[in-house]
Amino acid sequence: SSLICQPTQRGEFAHIDVINSIMKKAGIREEILIMLPTYPLDQPTKEEMLRKNMPPRKIYHNCIGKHIACILMQRELRGREEDYWKLESPVQQLIIDYLSKISDYPREKIKTATDGCGVTVFAVPAQYVANTFLHLACPELIEDDYIRPAAERISSLMNLYPRMISGTNAICTLLNDDANIVAKGGALGVYCFGMRKEQLGIAFKVMDGSYDELPLITTTILKQIRYDKPKTIEKLMSRFPAIIKNDNNRNVGEYEAEFKIKEV
Repeated sequence: SSLICQPTQRGEFAHIDVINSIMKKAGIREEILIMLPTYPLDQPTKEEMLRKNMPPRKIYHNCIGKHIACILMQRELRGREEDYWKLESPVQQLIIDYLSKISDYPREKIKTATDGCGVTVFAVPAQYVANTFLHLACPELIEDDYIRPAAERISSLMNLYPRMISGTNAICTLLNDDANIVAKGGALGVYCFGMRKEQLGIAFKVMDGSYDELPLITTTILKQIRYDKPKTIEKLMSRFPAIIKNDNNRNVGEYEAEFKIKEV
């Protein structure tokens, strides 16, 4: 259940069952969630709900896990639960503290805005996002004695239950199935992963916000750094082939990655 408390799962029924279980055990009321009712991102789940005339709900939102985690932390910090999404709330201020420590970026320089799901969102430069995933993959590099064991637990659970991060056959699921990698996608073409043995953190963004290129870019990075687990690369290439098919199922092109990683 710890893994569901981070975005962005796709709302398969397995995810929804865990969400319902946590909310029931914790006594969290759906009405205090800031987002509007919606349907899951997972298309088969959404289609089944529509066939059964199931109405949209807040708990189907792909960011529901993050909201639940914020509410529980807000409660622990003696803040007003309904205010969990506000920048000035105790939980959001604590998140800024932790983000600064795990990314090695000065707290006063972290920028804030409002996320699409309604909560506060934070911005640090890409290299510091990469730092964050380096530290998730290699918690022993974290200096803070409180954050280190939390990162150890979360990252190990990501490898044990990779499907809970996103969904069946998603890039996050395939990467986290590799015990050497901790991976997580973000909004609008952002993708990040950390590598344990290599002690490497990687973060990148597709500038037009597309998600289609994420597997190809990730595969290309793994090839260029000569990653020594070919099965991970093979699984990515099999699940996300570079061939482009049209509506008639004809091969009409191929995706290519035109970049080279440089040592600095």
